[in-house]
Amino acid sequence: MKNKNTRAQKKDYFFGGSFFKEKKAQLEIIGLVFIVILVSMAMLFYLSYSVSKKDKQLYKQYADNELGASYASVFTKMSICGTEMNKLLEDCITTRRIVCEGGLDSCETVNKTILYLLDSTLDLWDESYGFTIRWTDDPRIEGYTDGTWQNSGENSYYFDDEKWVYTRRNCTDETTGIKRPPGLSPIPVGTTGDTISVEVGMCAQ
Repeated sequence: MKNKNTRAQKKDYFFGGSFFKEKKAQLEIIGLVFIVILVSMAMLFYLSYSVSKKDKQLYKQYADNELGASYASVFTKMSICGTEMNKLLEDCITTRRIVCEGGLDSCETVNKTILYLLDSTLDLWDESYGFTIRWTDDPRIEGYTDGTWQNSGENSYYFDDEKWVYTRRNCTDETTGIKRPPGLSPIPVGTTGDTISVEVGMCAQ
């Protein structure tokens, strides 16, 4: 009987629409971020043939800043299980009342989405970047000094109502860290005056 119930649940999951809804949401995420990356790369490709070496560096810095800002903006506005990411983040550190498909609460959904998104875009494309979500100015964040993220400090791979921070850095030895200003999308938390900050920055060469 147990095996029969399990098979029925799997059938409902795949043919009842849950599986396809999840895949559609994942494709929408990748599509939005891919457009952002594609536009930035196209601009850099054009500039590489039309400006001097000094100007190329300036334009690349500008393009990296735009990429970080666009990535952070797309991330906070994308919809997961019928709810925008900014609402999921707010719920994660307050009530954790939102429950998505599969019984995942808002914190579990946020972290699963972050891993999938980064693995499928910036990591897949071998970009060097820093991705951080933090609630207000959490003093527990390490490895950030003088406007630069360095490889020092441990990466934290989970954001919830206790840790308050998700950070992932993969700057290589050939890069010098992530310079300000990274793309920043502040999210107000209710009426408390606090904010959740989503920051994305490309590593400086």
